[in-house]
Amino acid sequence: MDQALGSNDQAIDFYQDEFRCPIYVMDIVKLMRIVLEQSEKDSTLELFKAFKIFNLGGPTRLSRFEMAKMLCEHRSYSVSNC
Repeated sequence: MDQALGSNDQAIDFYQDEFRCPIYVMDIVKLMRIVLEQSEKDSTLELFKAFKIFNLGGPTRLSRFEMAKMLCEHRSYSVSNC
């Protein structure tokens, strides 16, 4: 998304009916550390290891269009590209 918006002078279509809940990567690291430490204390590490796939998201629901617009504003790209 960043590369497309930063290097393109043409408008790009971003869906307004697809949503994501972005999360800061360091929040994921902190959460995983807490879960691992707790699972070792509770002897549930085997259960934790068994799943291996986790779905994590942030508290804010954004459409792809909203994320593109925020990125344009943050990077000083032309918002008209969105």
